[in-house]
Amino acid sequence: MILPDEDFVDASASTGAVSCISSEAYHADYESGDSHSSLESFRESPANYAAIRVLRTQKPNPPTSAMKVGSALHALLLEYGKECKFEMQQAFDRGIKNDLWYSSQKVASDKTLLSKKEMKLVYNMWLAILAEPEAMNLLVHQEGFNEQIVSAVDPLSGLLLKTKIDRRLKVRLVVDLKTVDGPVDPESWSRTLFRWGYHRQAAFYLDVLELAGQKADIFVFVPVSKDPPHELGIYPVDNESIELGRRENRDLLERLAECRKTGVWKHEWQGKIITVGVPRWNLKG
Repeated sequence: MILPDEDFVDASASTGAVSCISSEAYHADYESGDSHSSLESFRESPANYAAIRVLRTQKPNPPTSAMKVGSALHALLLEYGKECKFEMQQAFDRGIKNDLWYSSQKVASDKTLLSKKEMKLVYNMWLAILAEPEAMNLLVHQEGFNEQIVSAVDPLSGLLLKTKIDRRLKVRLVVDLKTVDGPVDPESWSRTLFRWGYHRQAAFYLDVLELAGQKADIFVFVPVSKDPPHELGIYPVDNESIELGRRENRDLLERLAECRKTGVWKHEWQGKIITVGVPRWNLKG
């Protein structure tokens, strides 16, 4: 299922549609299905996943500075048809603060506050993207949809899945913007891709789209470095990595379905006696 057109507001003829649902509301809606991020949360700790999303005995951790910066850059680049939800902590002039759109207004209690350093970082990364024609072509100029929510039922596990896609282009291509600590050259990005499970994200998004009848053929990451001069890469994910992510997602979905069925929220290693030593590569023979 893709949310109907009335749930989007047209940004312009060239940019397609923008979702009206905030990122906060999307992630806080535990009844509307599992996202890639919630599946990653389950992968890290079934007990923590259950405490937040099932038992409701624990609240999610507040957003870190890195998360706020990433969300603000997405808002600036992809959600320009919506009211800005980020603004500067420090007042520029007698209690008046500037939001990301440079419009002066009084402080709003529902806005996410950014420090001067965070705001400067967001703008510098934004300017770096504006200077790259190929990145702008993918993120702005080609016809498509921004921040679109897609949901579908996984036929094997029976779980309801959902995605909030940065950019879905009408040429059957998905684009995802990332803010990255450190370099984004191809070798460094390959390590980042694996470390943070972004190959699983790519497979998850493509599979949910296909289940919803909106098949996409290519998934492209656009990582932007937080370090000056804010270099960026444009990296389609290769088929082998997609297939690896797909296999890992299938294992996670089956485990999640079993945990929901039994009500037992444990890692496979919990309760077992397992001999553990230092990592193999640290052993000297």
